[in-house]
Amino acid sequence: MKKVFLMVAAMGLAAASFADMNDALLSFATHGPDKYADGTTVIDGECYALVWTAAGAEFGGFKADGTLASATDRLVLAAPLAKGGKCPQTLFQINAAVADELKDGTYAVYLLDTRVKAEDGTTQLAGFKDGKAKVVNAQAAVGDSTAAAATTQTKVALAATAVGGAAITAETIIDAPQITGIKVEGATVKVTVAGMSPAATYKVVTCTKPGDVGKALDAKAKDGTFEFKKPEGTFFKVIGTRNF
Repeated sequence: MKKVFLMVAAMGLAAASFADMNDALLSFATHGPDKYADGTTVIDGECYALVWTAAGAEFGGFKADGTLASATDRLVLAAPLAKGGKCPQTLFQINAAVADELKDGTYAVYLLDTRVKAEDGTTQLAGFKDGKAKVVNAQAAVGDSTAAAATTQTKVALAATAVGGAAITAETIIDAPQITGIKVEGATVKVTVAGMSPAATYKVVTCTKPGDVGKALDAKAKDGTFEFKKPEGTFFKVIGTRNF
């Protein structure tokens, strides 16, 4: 995407003078306080995402790795905008060619829960990689407008969307993990697992036969592998619980 930059309230609409005549300028904000599903106010630096959804389609939600679940959605912007429990007035410029490509559809702004647990048990934000949040626990829509308005040759193509008290309710999609290998080396067992999400904490459960209520083992995954002393049970299952 060319010539895309972000400007917040301090620059105001005067920033429009720097935009090409045909570029689209989208502005949005929340009044706050915006809250996580547990009722706590969003942390400064929390992520708001601008998403485009194709005409006739419904927003498919985020996956836990920060990507979008549906091919009919497109992530336009993900940025650590939260300050003082809300999203400040934000102005975002989209290159005219990209805006024209996205003319048939709608834009919506989503508040994301990107909290993670550090090894010391403290709560931190996951941060960003390749233009998206590394971890997304849940999301909440905070405003939308038609994309058609974003293609007009006006200085501010999309009117500001200001909503208050956004509250996260929709959890992201976490796929079930899969055991890909079990290796017994003397008294040690190694269980290799694929598809574990950074938004969850996983445990190995053992039982003597399929369907039994299992016992969780005291083992943590390292590079996708659990290693533990050989237990009494002979069947293993990996289960995960959301961190937030």
